[in-house]
Amino acid sequence: MRILHLAVLVLVSQWALASEPPKLTTINITMTLKVADKEAVFDELVQMNAQQGGYFSVRSDQRLSLRTPRTAIPQLKAQAERLGTLASYSQASEFRGFEASKLAQKIKAKEQIVARYFDIMEKSETTQGILAVEQEIIDLTAQIEQERFRLQQIQDSTALAQVDIYLQFRDRSAPRQQTDSPFPWLNEVNLIDLLEDFR
Repeated sequence: MRILHLAVLVLVSQWALASEPPKLTTINITMTLKVADKEAVFDELVQMNAQQGGYFSVRSDQRLSLRTPRTAIPQLKAQAERLGTLASYSQASEFRGFEASKLAQKIKAKEQIVARYFDIMEKSETTQGILAVEQEIIDLTAQIEQERFRLQQIQDSTALAQVDIYLQFRDRSAPRQQTDSPFPWLNEVNLIDLLEDFR
């Protein structure tokens, strides 16, 4: 009984440290990059992101998904623009502070109930009563652990930005040289003006 009491008190003290979660916002970035060498670009972006404290979660022929610290987003974008042509870029955010606050309030309320149950259990005079209260404590502790896990998930998902980079092949072959037409009259025609007339 005393071991259970001490174990729950330790958990309660740990949860109390996070009872006031910070304002949390997820950041999702999607960009399309035109490059000549996809593998080389992927390697450089993964290495640069790792140096900043991030990691990659998906890597395929066309897509690279990174988890990037917020402070490293400008550097990552600048690196991407240096390695290729940025065809598109979008950023979206979602505030999850309210959800985190609700979970923290639930945890705090259940902690208080657990504390009251311990008082009741200590005053109970029957084994049946002690066992009933003990079961309630166990059930509440399990609920608190689940809600604490969900709160941790929110904190983890907002600690790093989600960056999805899609690569397109950029042809670097030399442009075709213009040659004279075998039809002399066509060589005297301004093709640009002619095309404009047909638009």
